[in-house]
Amino acid sequence: MGTAAFITCPHCKKDSHVGHFDWVSLFCVHCQKEVNLNDWLISVGRAVQLRVHLTASGAGGRKHPAKAVKQIRKLLVQHGGK
Repeated sequence: MGTAAFITCPHCKKDSHVGHFDWVSLFCVHCQKEVNLNDWLISVGRAVQLRVHLTASGAGGRKHPAKAVKQIRKLLVQHGGK
């Protein structure tokens, strides 16, 4: 099962596409700032109807990125993302 989704930078509010969530942080291609996995806004579904802000307690955050990936996969399935 893929976890591809659009993510929105919390700094510049611009979208980027990722094919997986097997990372801890990424640099935004638009504003060049480093953003941790739990700080990105995740767009779920083709219509970008739901944005999920991952928190350290709710998704495992920086200490447990595997928990964040598990939560993202669950949300993608629930809301029709691919």
